[in-house]
Amino acid sequence: MLIRFRILILLAALGVNSSFAQRYPTLKHVDVRARVTYDFRDHFFYYSYSLANAVESIGSIESFRIDLARTANTIQYDSIGLRFAGDDFIEEEFRKNYSALSRETVLVGFQSLPSGWSVLWGQRLATISKDTEFIAPGHSVDGIIMMSRSLPGIRKCVVEPDFQVDQYFPSIDDPANKFTEEQMSAIEEAQKYYGATVGPWAPNAKFEPAVFLDTLSTFIRQSRSLNWIHSDNISKKYLGYLDEVRVQLLSGKKSEANEILKTILSNADVDSSSVITSEAYALIRYNTQYLADGLKQMK
Repeated sequence: MLIRFRILILLAALGVNSSFAQRYPTLKHVDVRARVTYDFRDHFFYYSYSLANAVESIGSIESFRIDLARTANTIQYDSIGLRFAGDDFIEEEFRKNYSALSRETVLVGFQSLPSGWSVLWGQRLATISKDTEFIAPGHSVDGIIMMSRSLPGIRKCVVEPDFQVDQYFPSIDDPANKFTEEQMSAIEEAQKYYGATVGPWAPNAKFEPAVFLDTLSTFIRQSRSLNWIHSDNISKKYLGYLDEVRVQLLSGKKSEANEILKTILSNADVDSSSVITSEAYALIRYNTQYLADGLKQMK
């Protein structure tokens, strides 16, 4: 909303009537869905994404960008076992940038990509793009499957439209161009869809149950605000369980805490059929399991 407001101000400053302004390829809404599975044989999480372009959108989807930032003092997994769907260029690009990526980025591969899609790695993110025949309003794409050893977390994502700059703006040197480079950049940014999804994140290298409990509680609160958990009562239920775990751990009762974690796991399995989405299920199920496994390994 802030970017769109700024653009209206820019247009007004230029004396342009917004009702007659250029019709830009706006992505009004994109339904970004994620489903996560874990393979006990290779110890990878598989993140399957689908993108549905709303019928009210004007633009067609060209790319999907997901945040993969990793902060200092978090677990740094290696790239052993990662696979790279598509042509050889995708793996070559990953290997070429490996040194820079491994310092600040959660490492991922791609088990599969839809036909015509490819990946580019940037520092702290990955961009999955379609080369031609972009996803028009009312249409969708699935089959984007990312793989990682890292746990599911809440990640920012950006879906970008096919925006041909030359189609909407004259050259910056053209006297007919009434926009500055900053204004053109702001307009282009405003056509994108910004949202949240589930993607790999790296927990702290030092396992601290209290810190991890705080993180899991935050995931549950954010899941409710994103409507991945469909009611306040359900989110309060899980938050209550985590509070009980905290109390038991503070009392030195690790076995009792583990029993509550088992209850969370069984509840997540039941709730996944109705009151929580696949995103919330992944966050609750796999992070709770990680917490339980970590407690078992503590002396």
